[in-house]
Amino acid sequence: MVELSYSAAGRGCFSESEFRNAVRQRLAFDPFAPARGSKPIAVTTRIVRSGRQLRASIVLTEPDRPSEAAQEIASGPEGCATLSVAAALATSMSIERTVARRGATEPSPPAAESPVAEPPSVEPPPQAESLPQPRRVVRPRMNVRGRPQPSSRPIGVQTHAGPIFGQGILPGVAAGVSFGGSLDLGLFRPGLEAAGWFPSTATSPRGGGATASLISLSGLACAHHGRLFACGLATLGEFRVAGTDLLVSRSSSSTYLAVGARAGIELPLVAPFSLGLQATAVVPLVERTLRIVDEVLWLTPPVGAELGMFWRVTIL
Repeated sequence: MVELSYSAAGRGCFSESEFRNAVRQRLAFDPFAPARGSKPIAVTTRIVRSGRQLRASIVLTEPDRPSEAAQEIASGPEGCATLSVAAALATSMSIERTVARRGATEPSPPAAESPVAEPPSVEPPPQAESLPQPRRVVRPRMNVRGRPQPSSRPIGVQTHAGPIFGQGILPGVAAGVSFGGSLDLGLFRPGLEAAGWFPSTATSPRGGGATASLISLSGLACAHHGRLFACGLATLGEFRVAGTDLLVSRSSSSTYLAVGARAGIELPLVAPFSLGLQATAVVPLVERTLRIVDEVLWLTPPVGAELGMFWRVTIL
C-alpha cells in the first residue's frame, strides 16, 4: 500500500525501523502491508542538517498523479529525537488522508454475473446499497503514550589530543602536547585536559644555564555556539628545573598554578572526527624564576600565550 523511504542525519534520530513503527502505531491499519492489484503510494521522509537547524521533509506521491504533496518541519540543532516524532506524526497523517480519499474516489467492483444456465430472475436486481459490503479489519489503535519517548538528548563523550606551542609558559618558545576529554551537554561542555611541555633552556652569558619543563592538569568549562567555542580554565601542575652546567646541576620542582581563558573554532570532518584551532591566555598565580646564584635567567611574565591544534573524536 505504501512504500517508505527514510533517512536521517543526526545523533538521536530514529532509525528506519523505529520510524516505521512510529508511523504504524498512529494508524488503524498497517500502511506497509503489501497490496495486490494496486500501485503503492510513495512516501519519502528525510531529516537533514541545514546550518544550525535540523529539517524534516515529507514528500508523498500517488500513482498516476503527477503532482506531489510536500511539507517541511524545522527544529533546533539539538532536537533530532523530537523532530523524528513530529515527522512520524506528519507522515502518518498524510498517509491516512491519502488512503481515505483514494478509497472514496475508486469505483466499487462490479457484481458477479449470474451463470448462463440459470433462468433469468424476475426479481429486480438488488440495490447497490443492499449489496454486502466487504468487512474491514480494524487493527486496535496503539496508545502512543505507551511507547517510551526520549525525554532528553543523550550526553555525548568526546576526546581530543594535539600539539601546543607557548610563549611565556617556559623560557623562549616552548612546545608540548595535550590530551583530554569532555562531556557534550549541548551548549555547555565541561572537561579535563592534561598537558606536557618539553624542556626549554635558558642560558647565561657567563656560561651554563638551566632547563625548565612543565606537566599540568586543567579543568575546563566551555560554551559552544555553532563552530566557535570559548572556555575558562584553571590549571594545577609541577614546574621542574635543572642546571645544565656541571658545577650547577641541581634539580628541583615546585607547584604551578594558573588561570586562563580560551577561544577557538572546531571544524567537522568525517564523522565522528573534527579538527580545531585554539588560542589561550594564561595568567600564572605563582611567580617562577630561573636563576644561577644571583643571576636571573628567566622570570615568568604576567600573562603567557598558547596556540594549539587538536583532533577531536566523539565517542557517544
